[in-house]
Amino acid sequence: MPRFIRLCMYLCMSTTTLKSRTQSERSAKTKDSLVRSAIECLVDGGYAYTTAVEVCRRAGVTRGAYHHHYPGMNELLLDVVEFLYKDLAADSFAMADDDSLEGLIRSGWARVQQTDFKAVIELWLASRNDPELGEVLAPAIAKLSGLFAPTANPRVANIIADDPSLASLYRLAFEALIGLALGRATSPIGTHVDHEPEVIDLLMQLARERKPTTS
Repeated sequence: MPRFIRLCMYLCMSTTTLKSRTQSERSAKTKDSLVRSAIECLVDGGYAYTTAVEVCRRAGVTRGAYHHHYPGMNELLLDVVEFLYKDLAADSFAMADDDSLEGLIRSGWARVQQTDFKAVIELWLASRNDPELGEVLAPAIAKLSGLFAPTANPRVANIIADDPSLASLYRLAFEALIGLALGRATSPIGTHVDHEPEVIDLLMQLARERKPTTS
C-alpha cells in the first residue's frame, strides 16, 4: 500500500478517534454537571424541589441534552446515588482513621456533617415514599447502606471482632449519627441541633470504655 494512502488512513482514523474521545468527554462532563446540580437541589430544597427544570437551570444544560442522557429524573437520581456511594466509599467515613470504634465514630461524624449528606437523607426518604423511585434506586441504596453494615464492611467487621455487644454499640452509634444528620437535614442550612456535642461526647466515651472481647 503506498505510503501516502497509509498516511491518509492514519489521519482519518486519528481524527475519528479524537472526535469520539471529545464527544465522550463532553458527554461525561454534561452528566457530571447534571448529577452535581441534582445534589445541590436536594441539599437546598429537598426531593420535591429537585425537578428537571431546576437541575437543568443550575447545570446550564438544555432539556434536550438532559433527555439525551436521562429518560427521566429517576435515572438521574440513580447516578446521584452512585456518585454519593463512591464519594462515601473513598472518604474517611468508610475507612476509620484508626483501628478502633472511636475512629469509626470520629470519621463517621466528620462525614455526616458534610453538606451533601443531606442529599443521602433526602433520597433515602424519597425512595421509601415513592415506590417507582424506590424500585429504581433499591440496588444502589442497598450498596450505599452496606457501607454502614458490620457484615458488609470488612474494616468495620475487623474492629467489631465478632463481638455481638460491640456490634450493638456500633449500630447504636451510627443510628445516632444518622439521627443527628436527619436533625441537620430538617434544620435551616448551616445550622445544627444544640445537643450534638453532648451526643458525640457520650458515644466516644462509650466507645473508649467498651473494648472487643478477647477469646
